[in-house]
Amino acid sequence: MGSKYINAMQQKETMKQLRDRLILLREQYDRGARMRGAVAFMHSSPLHYLIMLEVATACLGNKCLNFEGIVKRIPTKYGSRSTINTLLVDYVARGYFGKDVNPGDKRSKVYCATKETLKDLNIMIENSTRMLKVVA
Repeated sequence: MGSKYINAMQQKETMKQLRDRLILLREQYDRGARMRGAVAFMHSSPLHYLIMLEVATACLGNKCLNFEGIVKRIPTKYGSRSTINTLLVDYVARGYFGKDVNPGDKRSKVYCATKETLKDLNIMIENSTRMLKVVA
């Protein structure tokens, strides 16, 4: 067989693999949106998702973010300061984040994901990894 034929076959297989992975990602997103709890709430919008990722990442790095730190990390195209504040209040009210006094500055509050939220995120990521390995 000619090299053009082999390259075309390899490219076709790569595209099929990519298509299968994208289908699995879509199914995972739909499943996450249907779930209950923190994972479902973070799938509500891109801003919900970004806030969860920023706060959870900081917590796992043994740092808690205050409001200003969260606002600095999230591009303004996703939400205004007031919208970010509203979502943070909602995350705390639902029990997905904790809000404590900042040890370094008693005037500000810091946010951190709860242990249950981090556990749910870990399960979501493990399921994603497992699903993508199936298609590989």
